[in-house]
Amino acid sequence: MRLHYFTFISTVILCFVLLFNVPMGILGLPAVEQQEGSFKITSTEDTISVAWTDPTGEELWKVVMHNTGSIKQIVISEFPILPEPGIGWHIEPGDWHQTWNFEPERNPVITEEENYVVVTFSSKGSTNPVSAVTNITICSNGIVFFDSILKFNENAPNAKFIGINIRGLPVDEWIGESIYYGTPKGIKIQKLETTETTGDFIWYTDMVYWTDWSKELIGMTIICLNPADFSTLFRCSDTRAWGGNDYQVRWAPYLWGAHAFRKDEKYPAHFAIYIHGEGGYQAYLDTINFLVNLGLARDTAAKAPEAYKDQTAKSIAAQALPKINSAFEKVYVNDIEGASALLEEANSILKQAADAEQMAIIKYDLMTLGIVALPIVALIVLAIIKRFLSRKK
Repeated sequence: MRLHYFTFISTVILCFVLLFNVPMGILGLPAVEQQEGSFKITSTEDTISVAWTDPTGEELWKVVMHNTGSIKQIVISEFPILPEPGIGWHIEPGDWHQTWNFEPERNPVITEEENYVVVTFSSKGSTNPVSAVTNITICSNGIVFFDSILKFNENAPNAKFIGINIRGLPVDEWIGESIYYGTPKGIKIQKLETTETTGDFIWYTDMVYWTDWSKELIGMTIICLNPADFSTLFRCSDTRAWGGNDYQVRWAPYLWGAHAFRKDEKYPAHFAIYIHGEGGYQAYLDTINFLVNLGLARDTAAKAPEAYKDQTAKSIAAQALPKINSAFEKVYVNDIEGASALLEEANSILKQAADAEQMAIIKYDLMTLGIVALPIVALIVLAIIKRFLSRKK
């Protein structure tokens, strides 16, 4: 089966981004808020809600998931900072949002631990021949992980565009506010205009790590944990231009109509939603950058063994992924110090693997140069000998 992976060059570039061009503040040890409380899980016919409650039973925040595997809604202190339809896959045409247009294939599976809850969903598109397996992990520290694999079960000549779509952000609530998004070139700001726009107001054709939508006292940062797979397009739109009344955000692996989607292609989507308090992203940047770095490391570790040519480099790189997966598990239980230590070990392994691959390339180039140069040197020596012998005669 064909998996949607980087080529060798892309992986090497990603290694350099990870090892030598990490976002500012990423090497500091982040402090993730942990409020005392407990989980409360409730279900309806179509949804599962996981709330974090204080010792009195009051809900501090809540994540509502649709049975198709989307994050349908996020509520903080009774304010729906992310209303329906929320976060999910988007396929044009037909399956416009995972909440609206996908269908569940089986009942969700709920796993509750002391510090986190995992819900696993299986769903399929109603129009396109796709299926999705999605794990949503809700942590007591306010970090929610959305991990999904979208698979094309048949060739899909009618599909023109796929991506992760964040919809439902009401214009009336956000108009006049400023949003932020983090890139390898720095943090950018965008004012949400008070007048009707022409639709797209951000069209960024490069890697975007995160976007922050914050009010005065509460906020959320949506973080793409495999940004290289979605580096073709980051897009923010005002749907008033098309008769709607909300803002939407999309990450996409291809521009519209640029790729023919074929049977057995798989597309991973790894996102984190960080539910935080007052101060906007600025007060939580160390945590945001730490999660970005974890995602970059996992992406590199997953792709390097296949992309590298040297067997030693492959073997070294394969040791990094288990450590990174363990680091994510540490984040689930709010052991940030343990996660940081594991990430540091994984980064060291990835650097060793990159160095081994580079050394193998140098050795190969030298060997190739020697093979090419040896006949030339032999001809030169032979010519000198012939000339010397001709002079003796």
